[in-house]
Amino acid sequence: MEANIFILLLSSIVNLLFAGFIYFKNPKSKINVFFSGSVLMLVLWNVSVIFANLTNGYVLWIKSAYFFSIAGLLLFLFFLKYFPSPKLLNNLNKIIFYFLVILGIISLCLIYPTKFLIKLDPSIKYTQQLNPDEIFGIGVDFYLYYLTSYIIFVFLSFLSKYKKANKIEKNQIRLTATGILIFVFLAALTNLFIPRFFKIDLGNIGPAFSFIMVGFIGYAIGRYKLFELKIIATEIIIVLIWTILLVQIIVAENTFLKVLGGIVLITFSVLGYSLVKSIHKEIEFRKKLQKAYQELKQLDKAKTEFISIASHQLRTPLTAIKGYVSLLIEGSYGKIPPKAKVPLKNIYKTNEQLIKLVNNLLDISRIESGKTTLRFQKVSLEKIINEIIEELKPEIDKKGLYIKFKKPAFVPKIIADREKIKQVFLNLIDNAIKYTFKGGVVISIEPQTSEILVKVMDTGIGMEKQDFSSLFKSFKRGKGGSKIWTGGAGIGVYIAKKFVDAHHGKIWAESKGKNKGTTFYVKLPLNPKNSQSLNK
Repeated sequence: MEANIFILLLSSIVNLLFAGFIYFKNPKSKINVFFSGSVLMLVLWNVSVIFANLTNGYVLWIKSAYFFSIAGLLLFLFFLKYFPSPKLLNNLNKIIFYFLVILGIISLCLIYPTKFLIKLDPSIKYTQQLNPDEIFGIGVDFYLYYLTSYIIFVFLSFLSKYKKANKIEKNQIRLTATGILIFVFLAALTNLFIPRFFKIDLGNIGPAFSFIMVGFIGYAIGRYKLFELKIIATEIIIVLIWTILLVQIIVAENTFLKVLGGIVLITFSVLGYSLVKSIHKEIEFRKKLQKAYQELKQLDKAKTEFISIASHQLRTPLTAIKGYVSLLIEGSYGKIPPKAKVPLKNIYKTNEQLIKLVNNLLDISRIESGKTTLRFQKVSLEKIINEIIEELKPEIDKKGLYIKFKKPAFVPKIIADREKIKQVFLNLIDNAIKYTFKGGVVISIEPQTSEILVKVMDTGIGMEKQDFSSLFKSFKRGKGGSKIWTGGAGIGVYIAKKFVDAHHGKIWAESKGKNKGTTFYVKLPLNPKNSQSLNK
């Protein structure tokens, strides 16, 4: 088998698989129908060229090659009309489109019954061989001009569509235009320009390059979930191997080799079918997984929006309650009976906890929606921690705990968002107090070369190994902590981590086990170069 015929045959097999797969993927889609139809015409073009080579130039196959190539161009015109969206085709392009369609149909009608393509008399037999010099009639020159106009129209059409297309459509147009350009250039070069102007016969291998265009367009479409190229690629490889095995059986020299080849072919066919079937199942599973993921993202977004709205609605009345209760305790509305003061103070305390929870929920909604911004300035960690200790002193004294703050003589200032950093250590120290019932909390600052390390150590309930996996996730709490402190929501440490990450710092925790205390480590750079997105 000659090399050019073998190349054309392989190209035909590849293109035929593409055409079949694309059509049956969605027979109702105009894009699928016209693209698969144009690819089928390319296959018939390849077949005509193969037979023209095998018969040394029979009239039937020469005319058929031109017929199917023009038919393929016409169907591809309709594909381009709808690809990537019919709305992108402007009025001028529509006029040129119909003009090219009419010219193409006229030329199709003239190829077989007239001397339009071949100079010889129409009564010539279709099985007659022709000399290459006798082939070129006016139709060949017309084909050359038509093809040139066609290429210009395609790229002008793509250019106008590109300006109006969205991001995905623009990527599709770029890939499609690249594939068409490569194919048309190679096909025109090998089938028209070189034979016409340099009298060099390249075996009419131009149609073989069609698989390049089909591959580019298939990738452009498949990349954006219209076709599944993984299945196509697998089927192409399987068919090619199957063809080689079949050829080996045909050319085998004895019965034993034919039988052995037949067994191998049957085995491969079964395995190939199983492989394709498994890939189909995998792709269907991925589609379901992708759909579930998108639904989960929507639910997560709805949750974030709900938290934000609910938190905003709750904060106003809670602030009002705080103000009124504070005024009642102070006696602004008259003397309060001693028995009423204790319940009022409990209301005030509970209200404070609710306000803190609402503020944390608002922080989460801002973080997850990417709306949190950082305001960098010089910050003293020493002052921040002293403020926090002062705020939490009543709770520490009430539980009979100690709190120690260890720091060197000089603590360098860092560049950070003061409110966010204060929230980090407030959450960590507050947690340490909540889960410690005996002993106390030790906070230490250790300046390093370009960073500063802060440790928050407690003698509390500690953590077990299984608790670490969910430690820094929102609304997740360790088993021990959820039993002891039922009022927690599991968001303080999550917020702390997000704020630390935003400062390009690190946060982690260590514990030797249950009832052996926990140490949280926070490492912050002295001067972060830029802020980090909080919604990652």
